[in-house]
Amino acid sequence: MRNELIFFNIGKLEQNRNLFKFVINNEFGIYENDLESIVSGYKFLFNSETGGYIEVKFIDNSCQLITIINGDFAEEVIEVYKAFANRFQDNDSEIQADNSENGLKVYYDGDCNWYATPWNLDKTLEWVEEVTGISSEELELEEMDLDNEGMWYETTEKKDYEALGEYKEKYFGGIGDLRRSIEDEKNIDKFTSFRDCLLYTSPSPRDQRGSRMPSSA
Repeated sequence: MRNELIFFNIGKLEQNRNLFKFVINNEFGIYENDLESIVSGYKFLFNSETGGYIEVKFIDNSCQLITIINGDFAEEVIEVYKAFANRFQDNDSEIQADNSENGLKVYYDGDCNWYATPWNLDKTLEWVEEVTGISSEELELEEMDLDNEGMWYETTEKKDYEALGEYKEKYFGGIGDLRRSIEDEKNIDKFTSFRDCLLYTSPSPRDQRGSRMPSSA
């Protein structure tokens, strides 16, 4: 597994564990007896067609609660994250407002790992080193432009289907670009800004490896 996403959470450790088990059962049909216990979390087969496994770890280091999602495929990691984040929003209506005001930044390490934190680069490097054990001297994080950089997500909006029409792709110069999904051409992907991702306004993600950011291939 080499696609990892790390983010902050609120609430208590056991509360987050229980919410996670509810989400993966409700959204993906994965039951508790499908979960393999690992240190600090769970491992499970997410997609039998791709053979993709997911690992989720919950870490309480006394200062903050951290969730780490690791998977074989980047798009599957993001899909699990979005389902968990959206359900968390349902349980705490203040999360979206908080994220619009707390100055969250998105950093990318050039190797399939994204970090969303409220800190500058130096503080984020310290935090990543503490959480992952990777020396900050070995990390090269790049801050993403929240408004002009992003990733591809599946859209269900009627106006997007009408705008794309019979074309395979339609580009408007960045955010808002449309294309037929790589997985299923009946679906349409929309290039969505990181700011919208942080606000949890996008639908389920599809193949962000084609996004306008350093290649995750």
